[in-house]
Amino acid sequence: MEDEIPSSRHGQILIALFTAGAIALIAATGWYYLRQRAAREAMVTQGLRAIAEIKAKQIANWRGERLGDGRVLTSSAILHVAKRVLASRVPEAADRADLLDVMQKLEREFLYTGAALVDREGTIRLELNIAADPARIGELGKAAAQASDVSLQDLYWDAKLGRPLMALSVPVEGMGAFLFSIDPERFLYPFIKLWPVPSATAETVLVRREGNRTVYLSDLRDKPGSGFHFWRPVRVPRRTEAQTKSGWAFKQLDYRGVTVEGTVVPVPNSPWYLIAKIDASEVDAPVSHLGWEMAWIMALIALANATGAGFIWRSRQMRIYQERAILKSRETEALRKSEERLRLATAYGKLGIWEWQIDADRLIWSEGLLAIFDWPNEGEELTLERFFSAVHPDDRDRVEAAIRAALAKHGDYDTEYRICLRDGSLRWVAAYGRAQYGLAGEPVRMLGAARDITQRKQTEQRLRELNAALARELEERARTEEHIQALSARLMSAQEEERSRLARELHDDLSQQIAALSMAVSNLRAGVPSEFAEVRSQSERIREKLADLGEGVRRMSHELHPAILQYSGLDSALRAYCCEFAALAGIQVAFHSEGSFADVSPALALCAYRVMQEALQNVVKHARTDKANVTVTRSGRTVKLIISDNGIGMDLNTTRAGCGGLGLTSIRERARLVNGTVEIQSGIGRGTTLILTMPIET
Repeated sequence: MEDEIPSSRHGQILIALFTAGAIALIAATGWYYLRQRAAREAMVTQGLRAIAEIKAKQIANWRGERLGDGRVLTSSAILHVAKRVLASRVPEAADRADLLDVMQKLEREFLYTGAALVDREGTIRLELNIAADPARIGELGKAAAQASDVSLQDLYWDAKLGRPLMALSVPVEGMGAFLFSIDPERFLYPFIKLWPVPSATAETVLVRREGNRTVYLSDLRDKPGSGFHFWRPVRVPRRTEAQTKSGWAFKQLDYRGVTVEGTVVPVPNSPWYLIAKIDASEVDAPVSHLGWEMAWIMALIALANATGAGFIWRSRQMRIYQERAILKSRETEALRKSEERLRLATAYGKLGIWEWQIDADRLIWSEGLLAIFDWPNEGEELTLERFFSAVHPDDRDRVEAAIRAALAKHGDYDTEYRICLRDGSLRWVAAYGRAQYGLAGEPVRMLGAARDITQRKQTEQRLRELNAALARELEERARTEEHIQALSARLMSAQEEERSRLARELHDDLSQQIAALSMAVSNLRAGVPSEFAEVRSQSERIREKLADLGEGVRRMSHELHPAILQYSGLDSALRAYCCEFAALAGIQVAFHSEGSFADVSPALALCAYRVMQEALQNVVKHARTDKANVTVTRSGRTVKLIISDNGIGMDLNTTRAGCGGLGLTSIRERARLVNGTVEIQSGIGRGTTLILTMPIET
């Protein structure tokens, strides 16, 4: 009995120890299971965010490239051709051909699905392969004409085509805008739908906020045709400003009523958000498998507890050994899957994925990136030095500085550089990366992507060459126009000089001779006896005719060169001509002047005088009225001449189209020679007003 008591007590102690050990093991197993589950969810959340950020960055780059296309167009000389087309009612065929050629090249080079030139009223003035709803194109163009910079119009549902579209708008200085139609199915939607690793439930969708609801802009994986036709109300409080800028993670029920884990990342410089999500059941599947494995281990441990205290220690050691082996196996498998995900990411097309393990100085490259760098897939160890050997020598320092700056500032690595291929040719690459840091803040690894942008660079170069050629052509045309204008100025100057010479000849020669003849006839008449009444009468008639002829020569001399401008000033010369013209033409001409014109140059005074002459002649010929008003004013350094009538008026559209007479052409040319402007206000039955504005140069 005495031996049994210690044995019983020893058994109780062993049972208590076994029970306590089992409880401790169950608690440890539960804690380990929960920790593994949390680690798994954290890893999945981090992976979802990395995928969403890479896609968001790529979409933002794509949007930036489209905006860059538009800004290149705004800096090109073709914008002047577009302004002429928008300003003209019937544009020149050459201008239309130039615009269509540039629009066609842009459409072909950058994969647009159509292009149009829209005026500020929303009317399509020129189009190329536009299949979308014309009314919507007109609305977009009308809004774009008021903008001050290039912009990407948001995605919208085109009712005519039955599919989504978006547009790049390039304003033309408030006169209108270029619109380039973009089909998101060509790049945006395929890129969004692509997932870098095998998954049965993972997907990314593009959304935007409209009031208190979230509208899905791309099709859901299990709901075809849902883009622009499916929305969900916002049931959570508004996010903070920091979350709105950087994104957030979530775990909730999706549109199928299934629990999902995901992350929301804003697309930079756009109203879009990118949602990357995966079913929670798929996330928990590996952890659930681990839970079943642990349950079996606990059963073995319980069985081992029943066999005796001597075996428990060995079982415990074996369990620890097995757990360590499992953890090591899982770490190895996780590393293998990480490399496999990077290789599968080459499905992005010309996009390659890379990972730089900083502590080991080891580079992991996808097959797509090997193809970009033209490296053979021989399984060799890749290092940062191997990468720099492919970078063009002129770009190496800049690329190395960008990597160091990104690591030092905990920022993004984003740069463009050239690489040297094995055949000696060059290729342009755009690279983006983001580092991951350890608990102490030290950089552990950097993940990123690279893309071949050689074609884009070549296209930009060709476009610059085309713009340069067009600029040279426009410059040559401008020189030709300047030559013509200078010739016109010399012709008018020569005309005025000839008029002045003729006026002097008429006044100094012909007028004097007529006056002498008139005096001779008067003397002859005085010497005729009174009984020759008929002779005296004829002499008087001859003298009167000579007086009329002298007056006509004087008036002609005055019209050819108004000497009164030199001696009496602008307002006196205009007033005198109005009185004389009213008497000769038989109409009422009211004249009014305001201000001092003493310092007005002879060129400005002569311009105003000739314009008034031509305008009053037009009133007599075309206005069908007997009243006209002439007003000349001086305000600061500006002289303004206004000639108006209340006649039948005229069609200004005909005048703007170049169908006016030579008189209006002469008026505009004279105004241009003194840096002045001419404005005509008229309408059928509303009279005509001509306004000449001239600056007084200091």
